[in-house]
Amino acid sequence: MKNMLLSFGEMVEKFVDFSTTKHGGLVGWLWLVIAAVILIAVIIVIVACVKNSKKKKNAQLAAEKAAEEEAKAKAAEKEKAKLEADKIAAEQKAKSEAAEKARIEEKQKKAAEKAEKEKAAAEKKAQAEAEEKAKKEAEEAEKAAAEAEEKAKKEAEEAEKAAAEQKAEAEAAEKAKAEEEQKKAAEEENAAAEDKNDEGETSEEVSGEVPEEAAPAPETEKKAENKAYHISKRKADLKWQVKASKSNKAIKLFNTQAEAIEFAKKLAVNHDARIVIHKEDGSFRKITYTSKNK
Repeated sequence: MKNMLLSFGEMVEKFVDFSTTKHGGLVGWLWLVIAAVILIAVIIVIVACVKNSKKKKNAQLAAEKAAEEEAKAKAAEKEKAKLEADKIAAEQKAKSEAAEKARIEEKQKKAAEKAEKEKAAAEKKAQAEAEEKAKKEAEEAEKAAAEAEEKAKKEAEEAEKAAAEQKAEAEAAEKAKAEEEQKKAAEEENAAAEDKNDEGETSEEVSGEVPEEAAPAPETEKKAENKAYHISKRKADLKWQVKASKSNKAIKLFNTQAEAIEFAKKLAVNHDARIVIHKEDGSFRKITYTSKNK
């Protein structure tokens, strides 16, 4: 616009110079007035164009400003909506986290309660097992004590019975010895009576030749008669044993009484002794077989 005005001013200046120099007078001024009118019209047009341009520019600026404000408002609304959405999302997240935390706490609580119940059940079970074990141990100890007492009682009874058997054997031996002594005494008395009866019939020489070595014979025979072998049945293994009198140790064991008797007979023959046979209950069956029965 400025360049345009400058060009138009130059043109007017040239036109004035042309009018004044060449034509002069009224015609020159007429042309000058026409030129002024044209200039004014041009200025008016230019001013109108400038105003219109400014108006358009102002309208454009207003539109741009309105658009900018609208964009700002939209951006603000969008930001506000985003903040609202973020707020809602944060609230939902907080709610979700709270719900998850509550769920985890509930799960942990249930797990703790379950563990506590299992621990209580295990302790109760262990206590019951310990009580049962203690009860069994007490029963076993009581049973062992009863067995030990019963065993001691049986051993005492067996010892008492063995002592009674030994006493019975000793008494039987003493009785047998006494009977044998009585028998020998009777025999000696009979022999003395016979010798006395024979003295009237024999001479003094014959009666005076009685050997002195014959006197000890009854004592040797008496010693042999006191030695005996006992046959009895053991309660421990139910075997038949052969024992010497006044001895607790068995000489030999047998499965049957007949075998024991046969073995005892050989011993009696070899040692000039007698045999005492006992029943299964320990009582005397009979006193039999001496070296004289060979």
